[in-house]
Amino acid sequence: MKKSKIILALLIVAVMVASLFVLIACTEKPQPEEELVMWAPAGAQTFYQTWADKWAAEYSQSEAAQGKTYKVIMGIMGEKDAATNLIQTEGDGPDLLCFANDQIDDLLAANLLSPLGNPDNENATLAKDIAARNTEGSVATARGKDGNLYAFPMQADNTFYLFYDSSVLTADDVKTWDSLFDAVDKYNAANNKEYSVQIDLGDPWYQSSFFLTFGGQVNSTQSNFGSDEVGLKALKAVHQFALHSTLKVVPANDLGKEFQKSSQKIVAGVGGSFVYKEVMQNNPDVKVAVLPKIVYEEQEYTMIPFLGSKLIGVNAMAGDRIPAARSLANYLTSEEVQLDKMVKLAAGPSNINAANSDQAKQSELTNVLAAQALYSVAQSNLPGGYWEAMKTPVNAVRTGVTSEKYKYYQNGVYNDVALRELLTNMMSAIKFDK
Repeated sequence: MKKSKIILALLIVAVMVASLFVLIACTEKPQPEEELVMWAPAGAQTFYQTWADKWAAEYSQSEAAQGKTYKVIMGIMGEKDAATNLIQTEGDGPDLLCFANDQIDDLLAANLLSPLGNPDNENATLAKDIAARNTEGSVATARGKDGNLYAFPMQADNTFYLFYDSSVLTADDVKTWDSLFDAVDKYNAANNKEYSVQIDLGDPWYQSSFFLTFGGQVNSTQSNFGSDEVGLKALKAVHQFALHSTLKVVPANDLGKEFQKSSQKIVAGVGGSFVYKEVMQNNPDVKVAVLPKIVYEEQEYTMIPFLGSKLIGVNAMAGDRIPAARSLANYLTSEEVQLDKMVKLAAGPSNINAANSDQAKQSELTNVLAAQALYSVAQSNLPGGYWEAMKTPVNAVRTGVTSEKYKYYQNGVYNDVALRELLTNMMSAIKFDK
């Protein structure tokens, strides 16, 4: 064989060997990085990102990752707006999202939540685990009408309670709304102040409490909110609140700023855990308590708010990313993460062990939440159009109370006919399931 042919043959072999090494190298190269997108509120971005990064590092090394490297991208979206925005894009959004439980029906109607199984079925391992480790109420808010779980509970604190300035008010002052208003009036007169008391009577979440206080009940098929025993009392109680000159109707999100004002500040207000951190960090004299009782016709009624939960859901449109998204959601709602969230973000845990921990028992917030939960109604299975329907009658009786044309209350007498008309229209606007 000629020398040139030998050299050519060797070159061919060398090329083949090199190609083989390239092929092996390509085969062994990890698949491209997989990104999961999650929606979470602005104030919790750093918290979730820290834990999501820990999950990604662990999950990427597991068999479930199938050789992929995972990364979590945080998108800013408020929990009360998440469902609306996802529905508007027809699911073209995040792989998982944080949302308040009152949005679950809208998400299910749009088929945008991936089912996690029915905890009542023996083979539904994940669903049974979720149900076993979280409070019964929070699990109920994550279920659809078919019995399946469609989200992971992460907080059982979606309610409201009282914040008050202890340099102005005592614990006895805030036992009833009447004593609270009276104490503020006396303090203002004695100290030449114009301090006020806040409750957002323009928001249907807080408006609902007046109906629940008088024995109101509501679900997807029926409600007694339109009755004289419930509805008339509720509207008259709202009107009596509106008559107080010290009442200030502002959103609960503004409580932190309102407490800090040097003049015309509020010294008592109603809000929830979503503002706890901000209020308490900047206002050292502020304490929390259960809601004051409502005095109606000389009888005291325990004020009853809704109690809902915060959830993490997996987008049904996430395709082959659904298993990883479920794993992340499961991780972010674990006992360890909920305990850390309680400490760092003042979030009331839905996890049973976290809620019963020594840390929780030592927390002023969790103690108040536990006390308030005894007088709360689960916020689940509300009918369509409920929130908008609530606004009209309550806003009607709380505004214009000093006008001569105010038709609901004149010369110390309520116009029950006009009030019943408001209630009838409200009930007609609610879309109950048939």
